[in-house]
Amino acid sequence: MNRLIPFLVLAWAGAAQQKFIYPIPPAGQFTVEKDLTYRKLADRELQFDLYRPASAPARLPVIIFMDASGAQSQREWAIYTGWAKAATAHGFAAINADTHTGGAADDFDRLAAYLRQHASELHIDPDRIAVYAASGNAFRGLPVIEDQKRTWIKAAAIYYGAAGIERFRPEIPLFWVRAGLDRPQMNREIDEAAAKAIRQNVTVAVVNFAAGHHGFEAIDDNDAARDVIEQTFQFFRKSLDPSWRAAFASGQALAEAAGAVSSGDYERAASLYAQSIDEHSSATLRLAYGEALLGAKRYRDARAQFDRARLLGGLGPRDLGVPAAMASALDGDGDAAIVWLKTVPKQFLPANLQRDAAFEKLRARADFQSIFRN
Repeated sequence: MNRLIPFLVLAWAGAAQQKFIYPIPPAGQFTVEKDLTYRKLADRELQFDLYRPASAPARLPVIIFMDASGAQSQREWAIYTGWAKAATAHGFAAINADTHTGGAADDFDRLAAYLRQHASELHIDPDRIAVYAASGNAFRGLPVIEDQKRTWIKAAAIYYGAAGIERFRPEIPLFWVRAGLDRPQMNREIDEAAAKAIRQNVTVAVVNFAAGHHGFEAIDDNDAARDVIEQTFQFFRKSLDPSWRAAFASGQALAEAAGAVSSGDYERAASLYAQSIDEHSSATLRLAYGEALLGAKRYRDARAQFDRARLLGGLGPRDLGVPAAMASALDGDGDAAIVWLKTVPKQFLPANLQRDAAFEKLRARADFQSIFRN
């Protein structure tokens, strides 16, 4: 993707100077505080512009429109002033900030620290901050957003861009927009990155704007483009809402464990499930924990969870019987594996199960063969 960056930066910069195609509120319905200094460098001051609804509550949620390159200030680009003004109509404070080349990540942290220190006078809520990053800013900004130390980031919208992230942060919901008329290589990068986030069971909404261009907020002046922008604001509203976040957090531990299983990180999954298991845990949770243990090759431990799940009841015979049979066979207990397989009605046995490597040592047994005989 690196070789695409010069092209995309040029395309994005050109689009950014055009008119923002989403409705913005008229003058008088929002305020702008310009040139607020948040960091002093040896040769310059880094400043930001703060947009707020004219009649605003004391503590507004915040959207930071990310500049992750620092090559040139984006504060006066039409696409960013348009986004910021439109955000105020949805009840947000919006920030466009300077950064400097080679120091954007550190600038981002300094900006966050400034917002926390001056939250009261700025009328913002520093515990409800989301980030928007587009194009080259997505490529450079995603590693910053996904860094575990930035716990103050609560949500992010990524527009027509991607980066190679090894592990996504499960506590950050993502809104990922793919412009269907973008360069094929860029869209392949987005496809791969978003698919990885889904495998890791991260909360991610992927919107494919099939007829959208790179920089569509300034190029595609139509209702389809405006709908994507509207969805983005609705995502920010939901993901920064305290009641939604409480519900989101309540299921986070198990969601992360399930993501570890989907990604093949079974040891980590087993560790996460172990932290959630207690004597009152359901059969479903014990099945999930057992499958993680099975993947981690801890067959004896997996069998204990499957046995407990059977006593609790309520699971489908194939859902429990197949992994329990595998764990038994791999633990060297062929007789127990046969018993488990017989709990599964023949019509529900997977077609290729007989050839699974877990049952290699059982294939010559007549009772094993009879299970799969029509």
